[in-house]
Amino acid sequence: MTTLIQYRGDVVAVAGATRFHLAPPIEALQPQDPLRAVVTLMCVFADRVQSGEIAGPYSDARAELYARSALIDDDEFTRADIQGVGDEALASHFNVPLEQMAAKRLDLRR
Repeated sequence: MTTLIQYRGDVVAVAGATRFHLAPPIEALQPQDPLRAVVTLMCVFADRVQSGEIAGPYSDARAELYARSALIDDDEFTRADIQGVGDEALASHFNVPLEQMAAKRLDLRR
């Protein structure tokens, strides 16, 4: 089984039964790049769904939530957000793309 992984409408990776392949623009990013970190964790999620470790089905939204949850600690984010730390500083601190800050706030409201 092959899973096509998309982030913000762009195909960013393909996860197969035993490995994943990052799309060339993602592969070209430095290993510590925030987008590459999120995409890599989305691939890990796809692998865990395929193996049955996590109940399916796979969706990009669930994979993104998985990545965000792994990279952004709820308590640490909440404390910093309450203190008025700006989104750019938060994204840099957690090494995630800037748009993940608004998504994290939505996660915490649910």
